[in-house]
Amino acid sequence: MLSGKGAVVTGGARGIGFAIAQELISQGAKVVICSRTESEVQNTLKILNKKSQFAFGIVCDVSRLIDCKKLKIRKKLSH
Repeated sequence: MLSGKGAVVTGGARGIGFAIAQELISQGAKVVICSRTESEVQNTLKILNKKSQFAFGIVCDVSRLIDCKKLKIRKKLSH
């Protein structure tokens, strides 16, 4: 359904964000998750990439402008 599409899920390491990331992946989307800590990103990617190799992660606090600039991830989603 979403094959060839990409999505960025802020707060994607747990809770509702994690559930959204799982659903997007199950529908064929490439997903970039964002979380404030490296350990959360890495632990979540281990889980998501068991079902797909289309999950990527970025340490990012979206309340900080400098971190938001990290979200220029177009290249990851287009490959």
